[in-house]
Amino acid sequence: MKILAIYPNANGSGRIPTGLAIIMTVLQNAGHELGLFDTTFLQESNSDDDTRIRANFVKGVESILVPDSALSSELSTCDGMPAIMYESLSEEEICERLLAKLKQFNPDVVIMSIVEDNYKWADSLLHVVKTYNSSIPVIVGGPTPSAAPDVLIENPRIDFLVQGEGEEVVVELCDLIERNSGAFESVRNLWYKVNGQACNNTLRQFLDMDAVPVQNVELWDRRHFYKPYDGVLYWTGYFEMSRGCPYQCTYCVNHTIKRSLKASGNYFRRKSPRLAIEEIKYHKDKYDLKRIIFCDDNFLLMSEQKFIQWSEEFKDAWMTEINLPYWIATSVEFINPRTLQLLVDTGCDGIGLGVEAGGEWLRQNILKRRQANKYMKNAFDMIHDYGIRTTANIMMGIPGECEEDIFESVKLIQYIQPKSFSVSLVAPYIGTEIHRAVVKLGLIDVLDKPGFKGMSTDVSFRQHSTIRNSNITLERLAELYDSFSDYVSGKLQIPEKYRERLPLQGDRRGKDRNEASLIVADTINRLTKPE
Repeated sequence: MKILAIYPNANGSGRIPTGLAIIMTVLQNAGHELGLFDTTFLQESNSDDDTRIRANFVKGVESILVPDSALSSELSTCDGMPAIMYESLSEEEICERLLAKLKQFNPDVVIMSIVEDNYKWADSLLHVVKTYNSSIPVIVGGPTPSAAPDVLIENPRIDFLVQGEGEEVVVELCDLIERNSGAFESVRNLWYKVNGQACNNTLRQFLDMDAVPVQNVELWDRRHFYKPYDGVLYWTGYFEMSRGCPYQCTYCVNHTIKRSLKASGNYFRRKSPRLAIEEIKYHKDKYDLKRIIFCDDNFLLMSEQKFIQWSEEFKDAWMTEINLPYWIATSVEFINPRTLQLLVDTGCDGIGLGVEAGGEWLRQNILKRRQANKYMKNAFDMIHDYGIRTTANIMMGIPGECEEDIFESVKLIQYIQPKSFSVSLVAPYIGTEIHRAVVKLGLIDVLDKPGFKGMSTDVSFRQHSTIRNSNITLERLAELYDSFSDYVSGKLQIPEKYRERLPLQGDRRGKDRNEASLIVADTINRLTKPE
């Protein structure tokens, strides 16, 4: 059967999406013919990177480290820089490209992975699919379908929805479609429609991570391998060692998905180092990779006893088979001399950590992140002592936030002195407590059409904030976002009224908070109470 995968990348950010790549792989392994329509490089540029470079959060590319074979007249100029990375097509032109692809490939099934940031764009592409042939079954999965399956299944352009992991689901479903069998009730984790009414099946157990196959990325554009890091363009591969996250952050859909899939077993699982490194070695040898990025939510999430056993196996296999620099994300509670020594010994040269907000009250009461500033300072100092580059991730546009909170974040960055930092905007993703709170308080406008009910009319974590806040205007928030780096560097002076209190002395009790902040915190506390 011919299956067309559509990757509706709306912002031009290059990276092969691990989840969709694995879904395509299991379908290929099941004997299906796969095609791919990827909109990434049809865009004008990588708009996320454009925003971060403009705000001085990241460096522009100064040099490259990619295999010679990657450089051709189509992909590079005389100095090795990409020349036509982006084709700058209009949405209409991209839709015409998709229509041409449909006519050329003539798929029996279309699959698509969706996150809320690209959902409107995805819906436009699905309109092209259904206009071309309304009888083509459309299967969707990904974070947003898993967080709000009851909402997305109402979209008239979506026929089937996978809740949670899809590796087994898509193979079973496509087998039924190929055999023209309507026994969809047998496929666990599946949502579908009968006479226009949504139906959903029971859940299956989570996958054993060691059963996940090696990704086949042959259909993907090689431009996805380009990844800038600290001013250098690397030929990069993306891999997962684990899945799941145990935290309860109010801005993330992870724990909503975890809660909805409670019957599926242990949400957090880890691959054995040997099998994970076998996959990385396959790609390193085949594509001459120069750098690795691990996509795990928290690379070091494990008990001390587990780490001792795991680290020995990881270190031996990594240094023997891979021996490339790599980047991870983790959290401050897993930073200690034992973990850092392993990272140094195996070539880790970058760690991203969530700092989120400088004010402890805001971080703990609205974002539900419990780390104290002094522990963050200790963690960053320790990482720097081991010679590893750090990135601190900060958030703005938090509901209930005041201008003072943003300057508390500036002061925290000055205090912990990360080697780099990135600032994002809180996006009210459906399924998060932030979303539920701002809807309840009337702080966002929501959509009402089928497939989008209750979603924010606009959502972005980089381009602009969409949450109204009586404490600070959206225009002032945008000004502070663009000037955040200048305040950190001292190019701009922090207003005198915000200079006095150091982040370490932040008030956790909230006695100085205004009413708007306290209302948001109270609403979130009510929403996050155990049922």
